[in-house]
Amino acid sequence: MVCYSWEDLPLNSVNPFKSYRTFKGEKIKIHLLTLEPGYVGGKHRHQSEQISVILKGRMKVKMGKEEQIVQEGDLVHIPENLPHQTETLGEETIIIEVFSPAEYQKEVLD
Repeated sequence: MVCYSWEDLPLNSVNPFKSYRTFKGEKIKIHLLTLEPGYVGGKHRHQSEQISVILKGRMKVKMGKEEQIVQEGDLVHIPENLPHQTETLGEETIIIEVFSPAEYQKEVLD
């Protein structure tokens, strides 16, 4: 058994609104993602199935033609190749994201 601390994993800062830490196993990848107020993610899709658990905050999630507000304690399931987009709603939002398979290519959409 091997145990890790999130604090020991490198912090990746994408921009002033988005940062994350990642652990990758053989078949899954997990992110601890922090989104700052004002974050609006680009619409995209990927070959991996994704499960997101909202640990703190609120955000709007658009998947396909549906839109929903999610908050602390909610779980979001995004099937592979489904276009999706997220936006924070006025506060820092912390999320655990799990992807399977671990390796995938992200396709940015309009």
